[in-house]
Amino acid sequence: MPAGLTIEQAELAGKVPFYYLGPPSLFDSTLENYLRSLFERVEILPGIDVLHELMITKPNSLILLGIEQGDSYWVIEEVHNIQRMHPSSQILVISKEMDPQFLVKCLNSGIRGFVPYPVSMNHFQMVLRKSLQNLLAWKKFVETEQKKSKAQEASFRQHWLNLQLSVDQLTGLFNRTKLFEILGRQNELALILINLDNFSQLNLGYGYDFGDAVLRAVAEFLEAKLPANALGFRLQADEFAILLDNPEKNQEWELARQIHQLLPRLNVEVRGLAVKVSCSIGIARGKGYDLLRQANLALLEARSRGVGNIEVYRHNLPVESRQQENLFWITKIKTAFEKDGFFPVFQPILDNRTGKIHKFESLIRMRDEASGVIYPAQFLEAARLAGLLPLLTGAIVEKSLPYLQGNEFHISINVTSQDFRGLFLVDYLKRKIEELDIHPSRITLEILEEIEPSLNQLINEQLVELRRYGFRIAIDDFGVSASNFSRITELKPNYIKIDGRFISGVHRDPDLQKIVTVIQQISRSVGAEVIAEFVSNEADFEFIRKCGIEYSQGYFISEPLLEPKIDKINFLQKKFP
Repeated sequence: MPAGLTIEQAELAGKVPFYYLGPPSLFDSTLENYLRSLFERVEILPGIDVLHELMITKPNSLILLGIEQGDSYWVIEEVHNIQRMHPSSQILVISKEMDPQFLVKCLNSGIRGFVPYPVSMNHFQMVLRKSLQNLLAWKKFVETEQKKSKAQEASFRQHWLNLQLSVDQLTGLFNRTKLFEILGRQNELALILINLDNFSQLNLGYGYDFGDAVLRAVAEFLEAKLPANALGFRLQADEFAILLDNPEKNQEWELARQIHQLLPRLNVEVRGLAVKVSCSIGIARGKGYDLLRQANLALLEARSRGVGNIEVYRHNLPVESRQQENLFWITKIKTAFEKDGFFPVFQPILDNRTGKIHKFESLIRMRDEASGVIYPAQFLEAARLAGLLPLLTGAIVEKSLPYLQGNEFHISINVTSQDFRGLFLVDYLKRKIEELDIHPSRITLEILEEIEPSLNQLINEQLVELRRYGFRIAIDDFGVSASNFSRITELKPNYIKIDGRFISGVHRDPDLQKIVTVIQQISRSVGAEVIAEFVSNEADFEFIRKCGIEYSQGYFISEPLLEPKIDKINFLQKKFP
């Protein structure tokens, strides 16, 4: 038996998978060998973007997150969101980050254990024992519920209460453990989830001590509003709950509305500063543990409309439908990978100065037995949420680059923030061009608008290395969202692609013409060439060509081709002499 584990813990470890998500540098061979001796399966994944998918598909697994210092706070925020939907999850963290505020953030997010790097095996074993014990407790709890034995249920509840305290130490309200105890009683309940709006800004702006004082003040406010049949809870970070036992008709709605109206009027004074706090609220009524999931869905729906809203759970909320749709597409994506169902198409990019085509953008398509060819707009969001974008990028690279052999074409490929966070992109692309004997200058990496380099030094460093090695860089969808003018100096691109919404109808819209002209002038001043996207008619094309934009791309030039054939290119070149 492994040292320090009970028989029960060792048996459980032999039946559940263990996942490490993060940089390989934090997961050494000693730690890996120890875990492989314990667990049924140990998988090492390069990034944390698959965390949400794992919690859906492998809810009873143990997960160790390796967190680099630069990623610490957005990772913990992601864990915080996942814990809302999967309260039984066992997520551990290994990191070099030892800032006290970061450690507090870990505890408040629901992380079950923190392991500082370099790893002390004694400490790691202690954290692992605790997580296995929590998993055992949850497993027993579920089994007890299935058996519907009141005697066993009462026994387990007592065991669960012995494992953890039932009171939040910061606010004095009950905690998540106590909430689960009460949800297990199966009587009619109403749950009000209260999430403070923009609370993270208070922590960042004034410090965690200040934020803690605000949380205590909010807790006191909520306690003062509790009716006789209600209990108050602080679940995690900036999230509170009120549970009503056998609520009267519309009681939960009236109480939620009152809190929503009165909380912003509360002047919280901390160290001489007055702070106003608003909230978003999700409400659900029913029985059992699913009540928390329903209230969470209502809260997510409320927040999807912006801060400061209230939503009552109902079947097929838009957010729930989106989750179901995402799961549908994740299944489709995995099936397509198994059946080699992803393939590229190549949309020509016309050189307006010569009337010739030697550039193509490689675009992904999915082949499906039931639906035929599926366009990326249908499945990319689900792939992003599941952390599968690097696999899609890899599939397109593998199938696109061989077309560059034996000719002088250039190909553009879209890359995402997930590709960079995986820390594999630079070495992977270098290896592929050496394998195929292709000069890197023939490959343009189109940086999608969701990448904001100034927010992530790691992405910037990789882009600098790729550019130094010879790859071309393009800013895609320029002019919208994160694709603002500051990105030009950060990325130093070779090409700027003007977003299609500024091109469609440009020949007749003076405002669009001004925007396009300004983008072209700025691009020229920094030595970048301009590509106009979504050119759909001759009038727009003629305006673009006359104002000096170097390249055009869109259905007026050509629809995407299954492959960049010579005869097709010659035909296109005749079209634009």
